[in-house]
Amino acid sequence: MLPDVRRFTGVEMIRDGGSFAAEFESSDGNQYILFTKVHFANAGPPKKDEHGDHQEKELVGYDEPAIIDCDPAKRPQDTEKARYTVLSGPASRVPWDQARQLIGKIGDLAQGLSPIQASWLKQMTAVVEGEGHPPPGSKTRSTWHRGRSAVKMIDAIRLHSQPLLDVNAAVPFEIVQASAQPTTQS
Repeated sequence: MLPDVRRFTGVEMIRDGGSFAAEFESSDGNQYILFTKVHFANAGPPKKDEHGDHQEKELVGYDEPAIIDCDPAKRPQDTEKARYTVLSGPASRVPWDQARQLIGKIGDLAQGLSPIQASWLKQMTAVVEGEGHPPPGSKTRSTWHRGRSAVKMIDAIRLHSQPLLDVNAAVPFEIVQASAQPTTQS
């Protein structure tokens, strides 16, 4: 069942390149996030120079939205090596038409936003209304840089990361956290 929106509590762009999260409270007092995951594709081969690796990426769109339950009791427990955010709570897919209803109500309730928050909400609304297409006027190509030492560290971390969010493997996230001792996965 789709939660109702009683109170808007915040919006942000996730630091993965453009996913959006709008947090709200339902009439039963529970906190939820309407989440749209950005999807990129490599645009050409990676390039290397003395500064590291460079990869041209193209924004191809957004996955179908998900509703994430923010209740800390419903997400994995933090460990010494992993910290779980509200985005790691149980999630379920939301059809675009229902996501439009939610983002419309969120927009109606949003007040006192900073200019950046207003921009994020406007972009997220455009994504939902456009059923996952990039917002009009958005930058669709970018170059991602990784220095040589960062590449080695990130590759090592990926070998030992754990999923943060699993919506039937459709919206994957990984913990990107360095640890002194890599752990083995069973």
